[in-house]
Amino acid sequence: MSPTPHPGPLAQEPCQSRCHWLPVEQTTRLPRLACTGCGSQWDRSQAWTPRDLDGSIPPGVQDLRG
Repeated sequence: MSPTPHPGPLAQEPCQSRCHWLPVEQTTRLPRLACTGCGSQWDRSQAWTPRDLDGSIPPGVQDLRG
Protein backbone atom coordinates (compact mmCIF):
# COMPACT_ATOMS: atom_id res chain seq x y z
CA MET A 1 0.00 0.00 0.00
CA SER A 2 1.40 3.41 -0.96
CA PRO A 3 1.41 6.27 1.55
CA THR A 4 -1.23 8.99 1.31
CA PRO A 5 0.33 12.09 -0.25
CA HIS A 6 0.85 14.95 2.18
CA PRO A 7 -1.50 17.78 1.26
CA GLY A 8 1.26 20.40 1.39
CA PRO A 9 0.57 24.10 1.71
CA LEU A 10 -2.06 25.78 -0.39
CA ALA A 11 -0.83 28.56 -2.69
CA GLN A 12 -1.95 31.99 -1.49
CA GLU A 13 -1.47 34.88 -3.88
CA PRO A 14 -2.78 38.46 -4.03
CA CYS A 15 -6.15 38.71 -5.75
CA GLN A 16 -6.08 39.99 -9.33
CA SER A 17 -9.89 40.45 -9.55
CA ARG A 18 -10.08 37.80 -12.31
CA CYS A 19 -11.41 34.99 -10.12
CA HIS A 20 -12.32 31.75 -11.85
CA TRP A 21 -11.87 28.54 -9.82
CA LEU A 22 -11.11 25.22 -11.52
CA PRO A 23 -9.91 21.81 -10.31
CA VAL A 24 -6.17 21.21 -10.40
CA GLU A 25 -4.38 17.93 -11.04
CA GLN A 26 -4.94 15.58 -8.11
CA THR A 27 -1.61 15.26 -6.30
CA THR A 28 -2.85 15.44 -2.71
CA ARG A 29 -5.31 13.52 -0.56
CA LEU A 30 -7.81 16.39 -0.74
CA PRO A 31 -8.99 17.59 -4.15
CA ARG A 32 -7.93 21.19 -4.82
CA LEU A 33 -9.18 24.04 -6.93
CA ALA A 34 -7.07 26.94 -8.11
CA CYS A 35 -7.94 30.44 -9.22
CA THR A 36 -6.93 30.99 -12.83
CA GLY A 37 -6.56 34.72 -12.10
CA CYS A 38 -4.02 34.67 -9.28
CA GLY A 39 -3.05 31.04 -8.71
CA SER A 40 -4.36 30.76 -5.14
CA GLN A 41 -5.61 27.32 -4.13
CA TRP A 42 -8.53 26.03 -2.07
CA ASP A 43 -9.60 22.68 -0.63
CA ARG A 44 -12.55 21.71 1.55
CA SER A 45 -10.46 21.97 4.74
CA GLN A 46 -10.63 25.77 4.38
CA ALA A 47 -13.27 27.73 6.29
CA TRP A 48 -13.87 30.19 3.43
CA THR A 49 -15.69 29.55 0.16
CA PRO A 50 -14.14 30.70 -3.12
CA ARG A 51 -16.32 32.54 -5.60
CA ASP A 52 -15.85 33.41 -9.23
CA LEU A 53 -15.64 37.07 -10.25
CA ASP A 54 -19.40 37.20 -10.86
CA GLY A 55 -20.03 36.12 -7.24
CA SER A 56 -21.17 32.61 -8.09
CA ILE A 57 -19.88 29.55 -6.27
CA PRO A 58 -18.12 27.40 -8.89
CA PRO A 59 -19.52 23.89 -9.51
CA GLY A 60 -16.26 22.29 -8.29
CA VAL A 61 -16.61 24.04 -4.93
CA GLN A 62 -20.26 23.02 -4.67
CA ASP A 63 -19.28 19.40 -5.39
CA LEU A 64 -16.60 19.37 -2.67
CA ARG A 65 -18.78 21.11 -0.10
CA GLY A 66 -21.54 18.54 -0.68
